[in-house]
Parts: sequence; structure tokens; C-alpha cells
Amino acid sequence: RRVEELEARVIDLERRLNERAVEQQKTPHIVNEMPAERAA
Repeated sequence: RRVEELEARVIDLERRLNERAVEQQKTPHIVNEMPAERAA
């Protein structure tokens, strides 16, 4: 059970990261303001 929950969390986090990456591509000035997040 826990493994399935963790997998679901990972998938959710990956979706959020993908959405955030798409938003950063639309607004590149945000990337310049937060270089630490881009490098991470």
C-alpha cells in the first residue's frame, strides 16, 4: 500500500514539475529571477 501511495506522490510531483517547466518556458523572466530552482 505505501509503495503505491509513494508512486502516486512521485507521479503527482512530476506532473507539477512538468507544468512548472512549461510555465517557465512561457515566461523566461521567472527563470532569471530564480536561478537556484532552475539549477536544482
